[in-house]
Amino acid sequence: MAARRATARGAARVQELRTELGITVGAASKLVDRLESDGLVVRTAHPHDRRSSLVTLTAPGSALARYVRDARVVIRS
Repeated sequence: MAARRATARGAARVQELRTELGITVGAASKLVDRLESDGLVVRTAHPHDRRSSLVTLTAPGSALARYVRDARVVIRS
């Protein structure tokens, strides 16, 4: 899951998620909006760049990412 990889360090810029997923900035923003409304991520202001926001997985988001990762391992086996 790209979001999990990109936020493994704690938080990622929407631009990093966009690059990881290979989608447009607009599509990445809409995706983050949906994930945020579902309670899977939180978006916060970047402390040094007023134009950027940081995306962090919530506890439910991390649990879902682990579930998906584990399911992929089982499927590949």
